[in-house]
Amino acid sequence: MILITRYSTKKSRFLIDSFVNHISIVPNRYRTIRNRLKSQNNKTERWNGVQIKSPIDDEKYYDHDFDFDHDLTNQRQSQKSLKQLFKEDFDNRLNGGFNKRKIVRSSPFVNALYENDRNDNKHRIKNKNHRKEESFLQKLHEKYENQRQQQEETGEKKKVPLPYAITEENRFEILNEIMMPLHKLPYNEQLKRKLYMNKDVLLSFGSKLRHVNRMILMRQNGNMPCHLESVRPSPLTERYRNKDEFSIWPGIDDNAKTVGFFVGQPSKHDRVVCVEPDQLIITKQSHIDLAKKFQQYLRDVSPLDVCQNYGVGGHWRRLHIRSNRQNDQHMLTAILHPQNLDDNELREEMTRIQDYFADDPRVSSLYFHATRHTRSTHTKNEPYYHLAGDQTITEQLFDKTFVISPDSFFQVNTLAAEMLYRQIMTEMNLTKKTTVLDLCCGTGTLAILLSDQVRKVIAIDSSESAIADAKKNAEMNGVRNVEFITGTVEQELSRLQSESYLKTPVVAVANPSRRALHPHVIRTMRQMSFINRLVYVSCKPQGDALRNFVQLCSSVTNDRYNDESPFIPINAIPVDLFPHTEHCELIVTFERF
Repeated sequence: MILITRYSTKKSRFLIDSFVNHISIVPNRYRTIRNRLKSQNNKTERWNGVQIKSPIDDEKYYDHDFDFDHDLTNQRQSQKSLKQLFKEDFDNRLNGGFNKRKIVRSSPFVNALYENDRNDNKHRIKNKNHRKEESFLQKLHEKYENQRQQQEETGEKKKVPLPYAITEENRFEILNEIMMPLHKLPYNEQLKRKLYMNKDVLLSFGSKLRHVNRMILMRQNGNMPCHLESVRPSPLTERYRNKDEFSIWPGIDDNAKTVGFFVGQPSKHDRVVCVEPDQLIITKQSHIDLAKKFQQYLRDVSPLDVCQNYGVGGHWRRLHIRSNRQNDQHMLTAILHPQNLDDNELREEMTRIQDYFADDPRVSSLYFHATRHTRSTHTKNEPYYHLAGDQTITEQLFDKTFVISPDSFFQVNTLAAEMLYRQIMTEMNLTKKTTVLDLCCGTGTLAILLSDQVRKVIAIDSSESAIADAKKNAEMNGVRNVEFITGTVEQELSRLQSESYLKTPVVAVANPSRRALHPHVIRTMRQMSFINRLVYVSCKPQGDALRNFVQLCSSVTNDRYNDESPFIPINAIPVDLFPHTEHCELIVTFERF
């Protein structure tokens, strides 16, 4: 490795002179250089792919050995010859180019790596790094192996104590702090806090954009890449949830069959308490009453135990309750782990549940689900069993009607969802000639609402059951210009690039899960130049969605996402769908100019 300046050849040669003068006082170093250069005599070197003869091969300097033990005159003569040799060799290498250059930031120097230096050192460095990596992996493996053996001996993982001193008197207060961390603040103060939270998201977005797109002006928006509007408040702040997922776990009185919400995490804490939702103001009273009734069924009727550990045993796990806006339809789904129960035992339990809730007029739909997975999802091997009532419940949004199945996605705050969809449609700037791409469409709610305002809607989702519900909803509302596609967005979007009907003005809308869009989706949308506007809706913009924002706007020349002109953020609107919590939907509108 030789250090040279990048300002002038004179400075470079001066540095070489200094380098030679410095090493000339060390005879051993001279011998090392001499022996190394002699070993390369009559060899050729490659510079920029052209095979040339080394300029030092024919030097008379190699015809004899310098004796560095002679008087100072001989050493000076040796120094002069070697100095001239370095100059000629350096000039040739400078003209031929280097194998690698590294400019040192805030310094007048640059590192130049020659081929011989690289060949001499690369194997040594590689082996050294490989040994370090092997040593690190070996230690890591030993660490986890020791932890695993310790867990096998003790029977469980090491857990931390519960951070709450929960008692019979304060259990409802602690649950309120967990489920509704903002419930003590007036609603206006909650909106201010959520505005600041979204402002921090946009400030972080702007900070990252400075490295990938300096053309976006931020001073006029307070260092944010776009204007941030005020938070749209929820029309309903209490009893607004149309879906609740209750857990079944031991309560504060150690009764294992308690229906409510966790205080603590089973995978993390050594103690977890299930607290009834009696004082949660975000949960409908009808949901609380039905949860109480199911708890009574577990304690009085069901012979099955509660499943606290999949490997230990037990069965009951959760209860899901859904309802509509009018609150005249309720869907209950009882969920358990089958363990070693046979079909006859499962049918007996289903019969007991059916008989217990048969006379309750509030229950319009009753389901049973036996699953070995942590998430309750309808599959061919583990289907939902319909026990009584209707198979779906219906909900109204604007002038459209939607059917909801046990595992359908639907916004938990129906009135605020209408406000959210109205804001999205305004941001999309639609006309009768527009084609809309609805990415992660779910049960097709937005696609159906848009159908009256555009030429065509193409809706994509990976869930077969969600697309099946979407087609039912479209048929129920007489919608003909929506095409529902089952598949991953990254695959289906790539296939749609060649479709001729997408050459007209296209507006895309994306409402993904908290994991955000796959990077391939971002790259494909960048390649689809006919998409001139994108409305991105995120329920967690602080996470992976922020990475999507940066990828959409990147203009770095070596960035794989800049196949076409970047998107520019033009507006951001927070919408509060979850009063008394820290969650908030954020709508960000992007456009290409």
